[in-house]
Amino acid sequence: MAAQAAVDTAEVLAGNLNAQSTQAQVTAAQNAVNEAQAKVNALPASPVKLGLQARVTVAQGLVTAAQNRIYAVATQAVITAENLADGLAQDGTATQAEIDEAQTAIGNAQVLVNALPSETEVDAVKTDLQVRLDASQKKVDSAKSALAGLTKAIELVTAFVSKVDTVDEVKELVTNDAKRQEIAASYTPASNSLQSVKSSSKKTDLVNGLEAANDLVIAASFVNALQKATGDLSSDALIEQANLRLTSAKGNVNSLPNGDIKTALQDLVQAEETKINDYVKNIVSYNLVRQTEQTVILKFSKEHTITTTLKQRSAENKLIEISKPYTTGVNSQAHLSFKYPSNKAVAGDTITVNVPFKDGTIVPVTLTFNGTTKLWEVTGEFLKVSPINL
Repeated sequence: MAAQAAVDTAEVLAGNLNAQSTQAQVTAAQNAVNEAQAKVNALPASPVKLGLQARVTVAQGLVTAAQNRIYAVATQAVITAENLADGLAQDGTATQAEIDEAQTAIGNAQVLVNALPSETEVDAVKTDLQVRLDASQKKVDSAKSALAGLTKAIELVTAFVSKVDTVDEVKELVTNDAKRQEIAASYTPASNSLQSVKSSSKKTDLVNGLEAANDLVIAASFVNALQKATGDLSSDALIEQANLRLTSAKGNVNSLPNGDIKTALQDLVQAEETKINDYVKNIVSYNLVRQTEQTVILKFSKEHTITTTLKQRSAENKLIEISKPYTTGVNSQAHLSFKYPSNKAVAGDTITVNVPFKDGTIVPVTLTFNGTTKLWEVTGEFLKVSPINL
């Protein structure tokens, strides 16, 4: 009879199930058991029906055991995927190999979950496993995105830093406006790339490296501005501007970490400071002509415009022009004729000029304005001079 044949088929399929059975085999056996159960249910009550029911119940037990084994395998696959996904760093430091391993595990588990039956009574198991897999996939995607962001940030920051990591490169930025501006423009993309990178020691290192490199670019621009300012010192206002640039450049460069690049930039700043000081202190070219006892005969090598700061009027830089330097003979002193705004000279004003000699001697010469005689009285070691009448 049909019920007998259905039970026979269900027994065979269920009896063939083992630990290696696939979901398709288990599903086929379950379908056979369901068909046999339907046919047995249709039989009238009898000892034969009871016997067939007992056989169906045994077959169902075999199928259930096989299905539970498949659930266990799928569940373990999901657990493996979860563990790998949970272990991924979300700050961009997870390696591509780690991400690939987790993704492969999710793929393997997904195949097993997809094969699970979707019948109402077991749907909750499949749904639960799928929810867990989806959560793991989000973690993998997040780690993948973080790695891509960090990789891009490393690329941009490394490129920026590499442009200012030698003395010669930074010194070139001082004089090459176009290159400095080009490099400065690449700072913003590099900085922006770090905004999306999650906090980590690696991000901290990148931020510190980028800012340190950018500080060098900024320092180069300060030195550049100083050099341009010292190119023209022909007025009080220009000298004041140059001194402001000097102060800014000094402060900026001195704040850099110690190293060859800082030293090189400090040397450039010092050169410009010397240029300003030479101008302000009236260090023009003096030549040693003759020395007799304590008298030094001097002459100026050329006419020169100088600027100095009056000691008693330090708030103002006063312009002084050497208009007619000359000597009257080999045994006489050099006579200096100065132009000086008379309405700005007050009694007690002093100007000190450090005069360098060929032998390396530096002699300070002081000019003091006499408010009564309206003359500049000059004093200095080795000098015999007459008051300068303005």
